[in-house]
Amino acid sequence: SWKNLKLKFTEFQKILETNFDTEKLSDIAHELEVTSQVINNWKIKNKVPYKYVVKIRNKIKDQKKQYFSNDYSLGAADLTQIVGSQESLKPIIENLFKIYSIINNQKKYLIISILLFFAFAALHISFFKYPKFVSSAKILPVTNSSASSISAFATQFGVSVGGKDASSLADSKLYPDIIKSRRLASMIIEDSFSTEKFGQNIPLKNILTNQTIKNSASSLMKKIAIKNLLNAIEVKNSKSPLITISVTSFEPSLASDLVRSIIKNLIKLIKIFKLSEIEEKKLFINNRIKEVESTLLKNEDEFKTFREQNRNINSSPALLLEAERFERVLDVQKEIYITLKSELERAQIEEYEDMSIIQVLDGPESSGDVTLSYAAISFLYLVLGVLIGVAIIIMEDWYRKNKSIFIFDYTSKN
Repeated sequence: SWKNLKLKFTEFQKILETNFDTEKLSDIAHELEVTSQVINNWKIKNKVPYKYVVKIRNKIKDQKKQYFSNDYSLGAADLTQIVGSQESLKPIIENLFKIYSIINNQKKYLIISILLFFAFAALHISFFKYPKFVSSAKILPVTNSSASSISAFATQFGVSVGGKDASSLADSKLYPDIIKSRRLASMIIEDSFSTEKFGQNIPLKNILTNQTIKNSASSLMKKIAIKNLLNAIEVKNSKSPLITISVTSFEPSLASDLVRSIIKNLIKLIKIFKLSEIEEKKLFINNRIKEVESTLLKNEDEFKTFREQNRNINSSPALLLEAERFERVLDVQKEIYITLKSELERAQIEEYEDMSIIQVLDGPESSGDVTLSYAAISFLYLVLGVLIGVAIIIMEDWYRKNKSIFIFDYTSKN
């Protein structure tokens, strides 16, 4: 403990000399506010009383707290003087020169730090810098009017068969999500592409996984390829219906080809969704036709029987009214039957027509290398090297001026 601490006078004198520039016995006596005779007795016995050790220890701690404010910064009073007087620029200049002097005296740390970070820059450029090219295209989804009319017709009967609402996968609002879907990506990775690095007509799954054709057939390699492809795709949907598709790749031609492949497979996938909807609509219409036709035939047979049993229908007002009811029901059912047949024909035409789903406003166009240039990387590492070097110098200077605190702490624990 500190109460049992016995510090040798020679060590005590060295600490005072380091922190207070106090070497003579008279100066030490003045610092501790004792007589020179007392100091001389300590020197003869080569030990210092505990309370004076604590006193010096507290002084050094106070010096440590005020170190940065005294050596590297200005207080509130100094800032007030700066605003009020030009002479207050003097402490700023003095502090700047003081910091410069410290850095200049220990510039070996700065040089070593800069050289080290230049080595890191060389490693970065040699092994971790890969060129990246971005290709973008703008597309406009096209709404299919005939599909909408069928959907509206089906809605009249209280049945929802898809259409312009967001519940339909063919809805244009979902195009951005479809472009970033695994289903579309699984179609794209099967396409072949030509690159300078991998050669001609190589499946995209091989390019994205850097694997041979034999190895890329595994499900794991396909998952990796899909993940890499989705990470390279960016979709932006502004307030307008236009959708911007961007792809990042290691070659500009590959980036453009990937955008074209995305558009091509998107059209193919949307057509699959639309054809599936048309099949649903056809199934619904066919079922309704069967129901209406069955009811129509039944009512026609009932009306036929009614006319056969009542040949003098004109002589009875009640029979005339009943006949009019039969005819009215038959007219409605005939109209429904004809409408259903007409809509079924439209659906069949739509199934085989060449549907225009997407219009391309701006085709794929590749940019230059979007990664940092060699000069930018070198400058970035230079700045980091300077900052780290200056930080090391300031920390080393602080430790040198305050190391006695650590000596006291270490001695007290032991």
